[in-house]
Amino acid sequence: MSKAARFKRVAILGGCGSVGKLFVSRFAKLPDTVVTTVDIVAPAEQTPNVHTLTADPEHPTDALRRLLEQCDLAILALPEDVAMRSLTAISEMLNPRSLIVDTLSVKSQIYAALEQLAQPTERLSINPMFAPRLGFEGQAVAVIPVRGGTRSENFVEALRHWGSEIYTMSAEEHDRATAVLQTTTHAALIAFGLSLDDGTNQPADLLSFAPPPYRTMLGMVARLLSASPDVYWDIQLSNPYAAGARKRLVDALSELDDSVSSGQIGEFERLIARLEAITESDREALQQQCQRQFEALVKQDS
Repeated sequence: MSKAARFKRVAILGGCGSVGKLFVSRFAKLPDTVVTTVDIVAPAEQTPNVHTLTADPEHPTDALRRLLEQCDLAILALPEDVAMRSLTAISEMLNPRSLIVDTLSVKSQIYAALEQLAQPTERLSINPMFAPRLGFEGQAVAVIPVRGGTRSENFVEALRHWGSEIYTMSAEEHDRATAVLQTTTHAALIAFGLSLDDGTNQPADLLSFAPPPYRTMLGMVARLLSASPDVYWDIQLSNPYAAGARKRLVDALSELDDSVSSGQIGEFERLIARLEAITESDREALQQQCQRQFEALVKQDS
């Protein structure tokens, strides 16, 4: 039996959002678990076996208080600013024997806030490192323990049962890693997309004869636009290492420009040699992965 089945009453705050729906889809399948979503708007459609409560976590109602007093798991699938402002009030309403889990993309601030809560609730911080529509199977989830116990262990085991790969780390390790994995990646994609606005060709006009790298990059820009700007804003603004990550990206582009402007191929070759050193241990596997992706892209259009 899944460890998730040991949670009898689950409250998912922000349950109408993409991350909230990810957890709703799992817990709603458990016959002995009562799932309630909490959101400021009613869901567009009702999920079978799921109760709904229209409420604002920043301005708790009596109904929300009663819900949190009874639940043994509360998942905060909320925007960072809302989660930070409402955390203390939510924790004070919770059953002392419950578990509170946040899903924020940046951990330094929320970890410190969770640590400082006066209530004896268990606390766990996680970050699903994937688009929620992909589901848990085969995907990485970063786990940052705050105040552990049996419920925290059961929750992590539930993530494993759903097929996730678990990576346990500190809040600092998480934010340093995501400054590279998310801040730099998203910033590079946004900059690439904006660079195409040169007043001549529309990016889509070039697709008919564009090589796979361009089409892949443009596709990644389009995919980025499928999520709310708030998601990327939090990653760029709140991560304490984000500014440094963007500066390294700007400096790298400037270094590339300087090497070409020098007119000396030796400068450019030194940059490429640095890339070879950076990717040395995984380069062959990454090349094969990229080749498969390009072949799939070509096959899709044939």
